[in-house]
Amino acid sequence: MIHHHLIHIRTIAGLTQKELAEMLETSTGNVTHIETGRNKVDFHADKLAEIYGCTVHDIFALGIDRKYGDSKKTVSEQAKEYIISLIFTNNVKK
Repeated sequence: MIHHHLIHIRTIAGLTQKELAEMLETSTGNVTHIETGRNKVDFHADKLAEIYGCTVHDIFALGIDRKYGDSKKTVSEQAKEYIISLIFTNNVKK
């Protein structure tokens, strides 16, 4: 599920929920709700993509839990690895 991946990506990026909330111009509670699946990521997908240096497509790919082509990994696992590699390459915008 997309929200589990968002938690992992945020922590890899070294961001607290409070820091991410400030970057998204929303409340910490809303970030918590997005990361627990209570709220959808849709409204903040553009800004998350900007923060992590990826595309909106990459953010939504985190929610695709099926394999694609000959890959042994799901689309969501591949997207998560890709976004994390971008974080290490580009430094997150703190």
